This record gives sequence, C-alpha cells and structure tokens, in this order.
Amino acid sequence: MTRPAERDGPSPITGPGARREPSLHQLRLFLVLADELHFARAAARTAMTQPAFSQQIRALEQRLGLSLVDRASRKVVLSPAGRDLVPEAWEVVTAMARLRRRAESCARDRGEELRLAYTPSIGGDFATRVGPPSKASAPSASSPSTPSHCTRA
Repeated sequence: MTRPAERDGPSPITGPGARREPSLHQLRLFLVLADELHFARAAARTAMTQPAFSQQIRALEQRLGLSLVDRASRKVVLSPAGRDLVPEAWEVVTAMARLRRRAESCARDRGEELRLAYTPSIGGDFATRVGPPSKASAPSASSPSTPSHCTRA
C-alpha cells in the first residue's frame, strides 16, 4: 500500500501523536455541540447525560491540546480554534461514513455479511440506525462477480 503524496513526514497511523488522536465519537459530539451551542441540548440530542457529554468534549480538547469552547459565560461560544476545526471534523466524519458505505457495498457485492461492533457510548440509536439489511438490499449469496474495488486482501 502506498501512502498519498501529501503525507510527508511521520505516518499518521503509527507516528508520534497517533495515540492522542480524537475518536470519531468525540468529533461527532463536538459537531453536535457546534450545531446546538448548548451543552444540555447537545447531550440530549446524543442520548447522553450532560456531565458525560461535557467530559467527552474536555477529553477531546485535551487530546487536541486546545480549547474548542469558551466557557466564560453562561452561553456556549466556539473558540476561534473550535470554529476553525468544525470543517475538518466534518471532513473526518463524512470520510468515515463513506468508508463504512464502501465496506458495506463490498460485503454485499461479495455476498458476505458485514458485522459492526460498537459500544453503547456511541449513541443509543446506533443499532437501530444501522439495523439489519432489508431483503431488497441484500443480494443473493451467488453474487456474480466482485467489483475491482472490493478485492480480498
């Protein structure tokens, strides 16, 4: 596997700092907070308690080494860094959604089952949103050929 040319320097997969990267869950929570600009509403929207939601945002700030939210007043205001990182967070979250869709497509094209494991902390309705495939979307096990983007490793 070759890495893209724009990635010069240490590997983002195994290089220094790889363990300090934010989780996808934390990025999703940050995006909800950026949308709501209210901790309690954002927590409710993600089916979390407000203290647990706040802890995840603080953990994200610690991993990134900067403040995403100005907490000086009663209202939530994104810090300049927080505003700058919203588009980047959206890119990561949407890229992961594309990756998941591609994997599901490959699994369907191969007539294989895609199994997803998750912890309850990623959201109470995750299993319902993903759910089992419907009969219409699940091809027969004798799927003709595997598209070139879905070759087995």
